[in-house]
Parts: sequence; C-alpha cells; structure tokens
Amino acid sequence: GQQEGRFKRISMHVNCRDKLENDVKDKGVAPMYDKLIKALGDEALRTGHWRQCWTSASQDGNPSFERFVAHCSWTDSQKLAITVVNFCSHDSNGHIGLPSEMNWVRGKQAILTDMLSDTVILKDGGVLLGDHGGLWLSLKPWQSHIFHVTFGGK
Repeated sequence: GQQEGRFKRISMHVNCRDKLENDVKDKGVAPMYDKLIKALGDEALRTGHWRQCWTSASQDGNPSFERFVAHCSWTDSQKLAITVVNFCSHDSNGHIGLPSEMNWVRGKQAILTDMLSDTVILKDGGVLLGDHGGLWLSLKPWQSHIFHVTFGGK
C-alpha cells in the first residue's frame, strides 16, 4: 500500500481494506515510487562499485553541505550513477565530488540525467572530480537526485 500512497495501516489478518481512492493521502507518492523503482534498474546501481562522494561548502561558506549524503557507483564498463540526498528539513547547498580513483571521467563531457525528475546537468568530467570546487547543488528539504551519467565528446 505504501507505493500507492495509502496511509491507513491495518492488520494483515483482517484482510479488509478501503478502496484505493478512499485511502490515498498523497497522490504524488505512486509516481515517485515508479521513478525510484525504474532508477533501481540502472546497471551501475545494481552491480557497480560503490564509494562515498566528498562534499564541501559553497563559496559563501554555508555549512548546510554537511547534510548531503552523496555516493557514486560505477561499473567496469564505465557506467556511472551519482546519488545525492539532502538529509534534513532545511534547504542545503554545496559541492560534491567523485573519489580520485574515478579519474577516467576527466576530459569527458558528462551529462547527468536525474532519474527522479526532469533535471539534466552538463559538466566537464573534471568538475565532477573537484575542479572549480566540484559539482554545486542546491536541494530542498529531503530532496534527492539519482543521476545517470553518460559521456559525450569534449
């Protein structure tokens, strides 16, 4: 029921439930779960190597970046995904960067496509590694991105 946005919790033994239209509190939950489940099919997320991304403050020194949870995963065939979550109830911003062992992204044009929204970001691979401070993001409370990263020419 959670994937449909249901909010009433009943015992499984009762085997009685309100109709879906009478028990859905947030109709935006089902489309979000559809996108999340589709994103979890990404090869880099399912079978890749995982590492924590580093985070740092924006140029203004705002400490809200400390609330970011950021990880990357990649395959040996260089498929890459980056996940970022603002893990708090306040807006947060800051930079994230990939671990240095992912130096193979340098010199490539990275296309970050968020699998949870329509956000698309174009960045040089060097920025993802930390050039110019790293990838700057501003996230609303509890907002998250799961970026599928593809690479174009320079």
